[in-house]
Amino acid sequence: MNQNLFQVAIVGFGRSGMAHASAWNALEGARVAAIVDDSVSARQRAHGLGIPAFEDLNALAQSCIRIDAASLCTPTVFHETQAASLLSAGIPVLCETPAASTLEGAQRIMAAASATAPLQTISRYRHLSEVRKARALLAHGVIGDPVLFHGDLSQTEDMSERWNSVPQFSGGGVLMAQGCEAADLVRFLISPVAKAQCVPVQPVQALGVEDSALLLLNTESGVAGNVTLSWSLANNTGVYLSIHGTKGSIDLGYQESWLRVDGEAPVRIAGESCMNAAYRRMVTNFREFCLTGEDQWIAPSDIVAGAAVMESAYKSLQTGRWSRVTPMPAARVYSSVQAAAACS
Repeated sequence: MNQNLFQVAIVGFGRSGMAHASAWNALEGARVAAIVDDSVSARQRAHGLGIPAFEDLNALAQSCIRIDAASLCTPTVFHETQAASLLSAGIPVLCETPAASTLEGAQRIMAAASATAPLQTISRYRHLSEVRKARALLAHGVIGDPVLFHGDLSQTEDMSERWNSVPQFSGGGVLMAQGCEAADLVRFLISPVAKAQCVPVQPVQALGVEDSALLLLNTESGVAGNVTLSWSLANNTGVYLSIHGTKGSIDLGYQESWLRVDGEAPVRIAGESCMNAAYRRMVTNFREFCLTGEDQWIAPSDIVAGAAVMESAYKSLQTGRWSRVTPMPAARVYSSVQAAAACS
């Protein structure tokens, strides 16, 4: 066995787990060394790929397979206990969003992380090339001061047989599944969210959770906007985020992304969006972070902020009013090495 290989366990081998496994196995010098899933069919699928599979984390620990990091891809309600188990064993964790279904849960998870066993959440949009370019353009004031944004993360999916639509597993519906990523994208490109309001949308699918919602956000810098979230409505434009400034706008899309400066011809800043490439960038950076303490692309305060926004959004869904987001403390880094708080 090559002792220099960076060995990873995938905890939860559903759709997200397979995406993580593909990204890790595409990374030179890394491999998926184990799968953990309580589903017999998932373990059989792993065995078919030649990967050892275990029913739970205890069984993995007893196997004596060396694990250098873990991708946590299980339903949201299991994140806290499973992350705590992995972190206490000294295993760094790359966790699917949201980190937890409550703010307190997210805070407990982050408190369990350390310099030797850090935790990061996935941030697919932060790793898309067009988002990184847009961040640079905004930082240089190319479209002036941002004043308004519109987002649309809708995608049509039958959720009737998915755990995401079961409240006791997911902690919520499409707002929980997509809202955290929407809020993080706004935080990364514009500024942290100061208050949120979730407007209910008439359901299309008969689920135990919301299948569509309109998320209104107001940032600490005073920029307002909205994001449509849906498992039942299609995004027909292909644009997932538009940011309007005093001198122009940026459209970020799945097929192509554009910069539009007032009085100038539009400039394409990126072609087709590639989520597979984003996953590969994530696992590459996460391995580097685990080994050196550098390239911390999303700070602990960012991770907890996502849960805080979701908590405020669900509160507003009940009250019908804006809900202020709990302010996050200054970002903490796990190492004495100065880590980058975001991709740039």
